[in-house]
Amino acid sequence: MDIVRIFEDDNDCLLSFLYDEYGRSEFERLFSEWRDIEKLEKFFSENEYDLKNSYWKGLTTEKAIRSVLDEVKFLAECFIHINSLSKEERVKSFLELFKPLDREFRSEDLFERKKVYGGLKKNLLRIYALRIGKDMYIITGGTIKLTKKMQDREHTRRELRKFDKCKQFLINEGIYDEYGVLDVLEC
Repeated sequence: MDIVRIFEDDNDCLLSFLYDEYGRSEFERLFSEWRDIEKLEKFFSENEYDLKNSYWKGLTTEKAIRSVLDEVKFLAECFIHINSLSKEERVKSFLELFKPLDREFRSEDLFERKKVYGGLKKNLLRIYALRIGKDMYIITGGTIKLTKKMQDREHTRRELRKFDKCKQFLINEGIYDEYGVLDVLEC
């Protein structure tokens, strides 16, 4: 497990975890998988019951795939745009984009769990991150979320476990703030 840059510049405001089992950053993995039509068809086929929930109002697999592709495009453009902003503008934009995962953030928690929605009225996609300091977000994972609570399905529970795994990694590495992350990136 490691922390890697997403963009080649030195902004270091948006980073990603790289899990050994995937061999690439979570950011790259998510965008790749969410653009893979076959994987999307398989996912929605396996989770067809959730699509039939009244919340989704009869969303078909085909429409769900189209929504995911639209959301991926929105998210990619959003991250590229924000990365090009000045630090002050970037901080403000990230505060608007990254929403708290938990209803309350306790000050004794070192790292705040955050989520990003896909940009449509009824969002399917979520990107999850730990916020460190004022202007640093490390992507921990993401998913297609079809149920109200993350605890309702295994693929979303897995994302909750990733938060814990990433937080423990940071603690084990002695990283408690953005300066600790920057030290790791310099090595």
